[in-house]
Amino acid sequence: HGYQLIYTPNHQFKWWLEFQLLKGFSFKFNSVLSGKRYMTRDHSAFLPYFTYSNVSISKAFKVSNNLVVDSQLKINNIFDYTYYNIPFRPMPGRYLGLQINVKYAK
Repeated sequence: HGYQLIYTPNHQFKWWLEFQLLKGFSFKFNSVLSGKRYMTRDHSAFLPYFTYSNVSISKAFKVSNNLVVDSQLKINNIFDYTYYNIPFRPMPGRYLGLQINVKYAK
C-alpha cells in the first residue's frame, strides 16, 4: 500500500553546531525537526510534527598524566516545547543534565 510505518516520522531532520572555545571549553547546539507520525496503519490518525533543541557546554580537566575528567552541563528541550512520540504521553519539558566522565589510562 505504500503506507509509512506507524510511529515512524515521515521526515526527520537533525543538525548540530559545535564551537571549540578558549581554555578547552566546548559549546554544542542541536535541533531535531520531526514530521508527523501516523498512529494507525491506514493513516487515519497521526501525531503532529514537532521540533526541539538542546544546548550543552563541556570542559575537560587534566588531573594528571593518566587521569582526565570530562564534565558536561546540558539543557535539553531549551524552549520547553510539548511534543509527543506516543499518544497521550508528552515528552519531558525543559530539563537539565550533568555528566561527568573519568578517564584513566596507564
